[in-house]
Amino acid sequence: METPELAAEPKLPKGLAIAALVLAIPGLVIPLLGIVAVILGAVALVRASADLAGGKGVAIAGIVVGGVGTFTSFVGMLALVGIYGMAPHRHGGYDTAGAANARAYACAQTMYVMTDWDGDGKKEYAHPFTNLYVDASAGNKNLQLMDQGFYAAAGPAGVPKQGYLFRDCKTIGGKPIDWTTDYALCAVPAVYGRTGFSTFIISSDGRAYGKDLGAGATFVDDYPADPAKAGWVEAD
Repeated sequence: METPELAAEPKLPKGLAIAALVLAIPGLVIPLLGIVAVILGAVALVRASADLAGGKGVAIAGIVVGGVGTFTSFVGMLALVGIYGMAPHRHGGYDTAGAANARAYACAQTMYVMTDWDGDGKKEYAHPFTNLYVDASAGNKNLQLMDQGFYAAAGPAGVPKQGYLFRDCKTIGGKPIDWTTDYALCAVPAVYGRTGFSTFIISSDGRAYGKDLGAGATFVDDYPADPAKAGWVEAD
């Protein structure tokens, strides 16, 4: 009597599991592929566990490799964000504040010159610039055309305002400032690299110019006759 042959078990499809593993390998460097690999692997594993598909081991491998790739990529991105966040930026908030304070100074000078504060028959710009806050020639009157923080940030011994110190320029294009028709101011970072990179200058044309003068930057006494030709860039 012949023994009946047993029917061969049908091979279950392994397509999803294989796709998961194939995508997981490049997913080690491309995070999105790693995420897709994990999803496909999970679906393939569920189907294999329910005997609806094969490739259970391949599916697990796809999930593991895809997961490792996704995790390492995520950690790498966090590290880059952390490094970027700790590094000083040449166009960050402090530099922006330096230019903004220079422009505020120009606006205050425009208001100041409208009045003859010392009664000598001449309308002049504030000199020193601290007169924009308290003007001795006006009977020590508290003008407050600029805030007290700006007043306190005068010179190298001042208390920085938003990372910057300020001082009047002495000349424009090599000629002494008469403070009747012109004014000029310089703003330098209190601590180069920590509170700013750019030094700013501004004069009676109201345009603020910036330039990175390096770690040894000091106050600019002579406002250039042509800032652009001297390498200064108009601040945004």
